[in-house]
Amino acid sequence: MTTKPTDLLLPLRLFVPKNKLLGMCFVVLFSITSIQAQTTIYTQPFSGTLAASGWAVNNLVAPWGNATFFGLANLWQTGDTESGMTANVCGGAGLGDPSLFMECTGLASGAAYLSDINTNRRVGSPNISTVGYTNITVEFDFIGDGEGTTDKGYLVYSINGGTGWVVPTGAPTSTNPAMGGGGSINNLKSQICGSGQGRWTHITWTMPVTCEGITNLRVGFVWQSNNNSLGSDPSFAVDDVTITGILTPSPIELISFTAKYNSEKVVNLDWITATEINNDFFTIERSVDAINFSDIIYLDGAGNSSQINAYNRIDANPLAGVSYYRLKQTDFNGDFSYSNIEVVNIAESDFEIINTYSFNDQLEITMHSQRDIQLNLELFSIEGKKVFSSIDKLNDEGKKIIIPTSSFRKGVYIIKASDGNKVISKKIIL
Repeated sequence: MTTKPTDLLLPLRLFVPKNKLLGMCFVVLFSITSIQAQTTIYTQPFSGTLAASGWAVNNLVAPWGNATFFGLANLWQTGDTESGMTANVCGGAGLGDPSLFMECTGLASGAAYLSDINTNRRVGSPNISTVGYTNITVEFDFIGDGEGTTDKGYLVYSINGGTGWVVPTGAPTSTNPAMGGGGSINNLKSQICGSGQGRWTHITWTMPVTCEGITNLRVGFVWQSNNNSLGSDPSFAVDDVTITGILTPSPIELISFTAKYNSEKVVNLDWITATEINNDFFTIERSVDAINFSDIIYLDGAGNSSQINAYNRIDANPLAGVSYYRLKQTDFNGDFSYSNIEVVNIAESDFEIINTYSFNDQLEITMHSQRDIQLNLELFSIEGKKVFSSIDKLNDEGKKIIIPTSSFRKGVYIIKASDGNKVISKKIIL
């Protein structure tokens, strides 16, 4: 259950006593919702090509990269050379149910990897909307083996459309027989049949609450192996990936949520609702990695409303660089949901040359910056010879830099200013 904050670390908000009878009604509704069955949100059987599935491959650089061995490489494939099977069945080929698997190109032998090739490749789903759903789970069937924990396949997920990926930890639930040597989501190792093939295992894993009520959930798998020539068959194969959740009545109908940086150097946060049902309050959350969010603004909701409501707030102290914003809505009973994630990119520094003025054998340069920076200022002749340099601290109060010019020849010069991220230049005549 989520409760309203009572401290004053964030902008002060007013707390209005809520109708007790209304709260009691929602306790009953919540208890009914909690026993609802899981509903399928998304499923992928990998019955066609990898491109047709909408899943995309990304090469990862750490820890081993993606080398080749005499022109061969370990790559994600789909096909029936590794047939998808139900739980507790040994792997086989050509049985009519294609799967997704990691295979060495040129071998055409299903989920078998060449252990002389270092590999680190992720394959991930397209965006999946979980808006209106809670208790999100991912289910799939898999086989997998590898050299200890060094060569392995594992699950990953993203809550921001693939900008950042999370490697979950913990033991999932699985049907009999239980998982083999790894026994965790980040080391998916199945039991091995007497024939040497993997025994297909069904996995169900309950995803974090951050995966609920968003438009850009993604799931994926990574195969990672080094090139020490030690390994085993199979590598990794997965089939019938399914995302499920409990369909819940939406407490608000959100028309839009936007976050935009403006000329006043603040971030405008605007959202519009069409309807609100027992909506207690809103929270604006901000993050630098789209994974770990912090609360920055609270605002009361309309409670119950059937008309369009427009809300706006500002982040008066935005972070430099890329930031991520999302809107969290909380019911009277503590249930909550999230909006889409909005991205704002603010330049690390914003400085400029305000004015240049030459008089009495000296050059006066007036600089200004929106933020505290260390400025490297240089002056070059038109031939490219550096005739002056200085390092100064610059902030929003501005600074005048005086350069003696009595020894300079008359002519054209170039001012170059840099803070390490941004470079600006200006042509002047002395």
